[in-house]
Amino acid sequence: MKPIIDLYKEVVIQIATPFAVGTGFYLKKYNLIVTNEHVVRNNRFVVVEGIGIDRFLSPVVYLDNSYDLAFVKGPENNNLPEIFLGDSQLVEAGSVVLAVGHPFGLKFTATQGIVSSTLHKQEDISFIQHDAAINPGNSGGPLVNINAEVIGVNTFIFRDGQSIGFALPSNILRICIEEFLKHGDSLATRCSTCKNLVFEKNNQEKYCPNCGSEITHISQIQDYEAFGMRKDLEEIIKEFGYEVEISRRGPYHWEIQNESARILISYHEESGM
Repeated sequence: MKPIIDLYKEVVIQIATPFAVGTGFYLKKYNLIVTNEHVVRNNRFVVVEGIGIDRFLSPVVYLDNSYDLAFVKGPENNNLPEIFLGDSQLVEAGSVVLAVGHPFGLKFTATQGIVSSTLHKQEDISFIQHDAAINPGNSGGPLVNINAEVIGVNTFIFRDGQSIGFALPSNILRICIEEFLKHGDSLATRCSTCKNLVFEKNNQEKYCPNCGSEITHISQIQDYEAFGMRKDLEEIIKEFGYEVEISRRGPYHWEIQNESARILISYHEESGM
């Protein structure tokens, strides 16, 4: 498994917003970073960083609450290796898998397990159930087979379960990518009611042209505004000449790079104060 882990170290991306941190993975063929929708929710831009990628703000280009999928634009002119999507229909109970990601904001972990079931259904989607240990922060990371292919996107866990995780099958991901790319570089949001993809290039209204349900386009998402102690801390960060947007690591954490030094800032809000 070591060659597989070494390969995925290069393409597994840490994603950070003012609300959360999570994982994504880079698909060179499409120049897209794949992650979960709930990782990037309510953000037009997110901070991405990896072993082969210096930290930068990248735009969210696809939001899909139905499949809990999101795509972030990949870095231009990079030397990252290529990974491939496998055929999730070939996955069977007992198959050995790796879950790769950044749990709890850590920089990289890989855990091995086996597929328990391919028949777990939730909202008419058959997820891959496996026992490779995943934790908060692993969301959006790849589930990988022994051929180094992505067979799923780790999406959720049972909070009280013993290493019970679920991944969206790669065949669904492939279909979503192909559907998104049909309209070039237009931002896209999937309507949660009729499941059709709505492209901003063709529709600027707040309603789905197919069913009339209200939707929020990516370009209509409001910029985050800090408040209270967060605002005070970010003002201090600005005064010292650092970029606040780049430094955010969830609601209570910031990370600043000063030459070779990594400065971590955090605070805790006491309840009932």
